[in-house]
Amino acid sequence: KLPEEVAIMRRAAALTAQLERDAYATVVPGVTRDSDLARFLKRRMRELGVEDGWSPAQNPSVNSGPDRGHSHASDRVIQHGDFIQTDFGIKVYGVWVTDIQRFAYVLRPGEAAVPRVDLERWEKARAGSRSAFAQMRPGVTGAQVDSAQRVVMNAGASLDVPWGTGHAVGYWAHDAGPNLNRRERRVLREGMTFAFDGFYAWSLPGGSTRWGEGTKTLSPEEMVVITATGAEWLVPPQDELILIPARPR
Repeated sequence: KLPEEVAIMRRAAALTAQLERDAYATVVPGVTRDSDLARFLKRRMRELGVEDGWSPAQNPSVNSGPDRGHSHASDRVIQHGDFIQTDFGIKVYGVWVTDIQRFAYVLRPGEAAVPRVDLERWEKARAGSRSAFAQMRPGVTGAQVDSAQRVVMNAGASLDVPWGTGHAVGYWAHDAGPNLNRRERRVLREGMTFAFDGFYAWSLPGGSTRWGEGTKTLSPEEMVVITATGAEWLVPPQDELILIPARPR
């Protein structure tokens, strides 16, 4: 992408991340549904004159329950102790798109912070993202970036996930260019833009050890541009979980 295009994508990425935070600020545990957050984001898109970053039926994907993959938001009611995943992208000027995920945690009554076991899960997902980021630079293959993320994911005892670490993004949510997966031998080049995740997945009570059968995955997704010496965030990455207060008794 040209520097002027990257500048546009930076502004669009900042707007995308802010809208996700704004949506989380509306959550009332035990009342708000995943689909309410999706409707909030759709309304804000209309008000701001931006379009969907991908299929309107699946954008945004909001999920507070077990893994559902890329899909529409359901009518599940958000509960205390939930992780909420929002996968959201916008298109600006009818050309450039974003793809960003932000995660929130809903505090239980009496909780002032994320419980240690859940915080460690988040930290492992974030560490995978940072490992992939550190690997990105011109001349590195997509497979090398994916491997860097998977080393951290596997060391953290995560379940395997069915996706690669990331993909090119720009004119489409999944743009032309190298993918960041196990098989990609094409190399990253200066000026390319990517969306990529760090992963941590685990089995929920009563679930199986196979992803998608009663599992939950944390997958913070960020956007970067490749520079001459490495990678640069298009928007500051999510370091901490967004905390949603418990509903007053």
